[in-house]
Amino acid sequence: MKRISRGDPLIEERRAFIRGVFSGAGIVGLKSLVSGLPISFLTERALASGLPTALIMTSRRAGCPVNNNVPGTYVNGVDHDPRLPGVAFNLGNKVVTGAQPWARLPEALRDRLHFVHHMTNVNAHTEVNQVMELNGRALRASGFGAEMLPSVVAEELSRPLRTLRSTPFVASSGMQFGVLQNGAPINEIRPTGLRSLTGGSSNLETPALLSLRDQMVDEMYRELKSNGTPAQKRFFDSYVKSRSESRVVGDNLGTLLSDVSGDSLNDIIISVVAVVASQTSPVSVFGIPFGGDNHGDSNLDQEVAQTTSGVAAIGQLWDRLTSLGMQDRVTFAQLNVFGRTLRRNRGGGRDHNRNHSVLVTFGPNVMPGVSGGIKTTTNSFGGEALGINSRDGSVTNPDITANDTLAAVGRTVMALCGVDEPRISARIPAGKVIRSVVKS
Repeated sequence: MKRISRGDPLIEERRAFIRGVFSGAGIVGLKSLVSGLPISFLTERALASGLPTALIMTSRRAGCPVNNNVPGTYVNGVDHDPRLPGVAFNLGNKVVTGAQPWARLPEALRDRLHFVHHMTNVNAHTEVNQVMELNGRALRASGFGAEMLPSVVAEELSRPLRTLRSTPFVASSGMQFGVLQNGAPINEIRPTGLRSLTGGSSNLETPALLSLRDQMVDEMYRELKSNGTPAQKRFFDSYVKSRSESRVVGDNLGTLLSDVSGDSLNDIIISVVAVVASQTSPVSVFGIPFGGDNHGDSNLDQEVAQTTSGVAAIGQLWDRLTSLGMQDRVTFAQLNVFGRTLRRNRGGGRDHNRNHSVLVTFGPNVMPGVSGGIKTTTNSFGGEALGINSRDGSVTNPDITANDTLAAVGRTVMALCGVDEPRISARIPAGKVIRSVVKS
């Protein structure tokens, strides 16, 4: 087996993490590390909203017009190109109307696909960091200072998912902004660069930790068999199965990257899935072009072409996940700096829209459908997101104001990834989880 030098930053990070667990986190933290079970389950047998999943997140500083052609925007007062006509299709058992590329996604994916209409409340490309920090409402672990959503999720998921890193993996893919953690930039890595780093096995588990894990699993199984509730037993069985499958899939990152041939979007998709499968990082971030900064897209040619290719890229990600049997281990979320005006400007393109954007998400804990909505009046040229009823996702009797929808989106993404409610509230004190998106 290839010998990895002591100076390798990933190995040093892992060693520092292990040292920290043994010296400071206590026995409960150690048990959580080696078993993969949440601390709340180990101490209180509390069940999370779902099995924790890794997060694959896409975002672009360009402010692509994703929001223009999704279910919920095929209403009066919205301009659509004739090449992206509204068609009816199913999200689970709900019939919606959206651009045809969404209807072409596999039914199994549409059964766990949701669109959330919200506002980011910013209007400049340079404010992308502010959006990633949910307008200052996503906090660092210390509770002081703002933190980017992907970094918050990575810190909360690294222990239950037992990943090598507690920082996001950022693929070099034209996001046009840098991901920060505790104010420090995270280096972007190209697929070819990642492949070159994986000459040997990436299995960094030690026999001692695996032996301890197996002993703990046996002891907990005996205890739950005698005293556990049916729900606790099901949760435990699913968790152990998930972790066992994860180790088999994640034995060799290099093998998972063998299909990488360059640095194309398809290669990036291969690399982010490999990072998840190998338990290298709990969060991967990259960008999918969806029309770009299209002020001057007078014929909407770019919007039409990239909406079609962007949705297809989401389908490619799904295909890659399913080919490895990983579709139940990943939550996907697309969140951009802002949306685009729902009506075209004088030049035929679309301008920045601080008042309306859309979260696109799928995953095993996602209830299919559409939450939120828009108003398009003569006083609202661009279109505005409305408040959301957190219970049913409608705009009737909203308990989430339009200004709070971005924080609500962040909380909802954390819930979809299986983060416990107390931890969600600690990291994002504002807003509410949009329960219409999360399977109960």
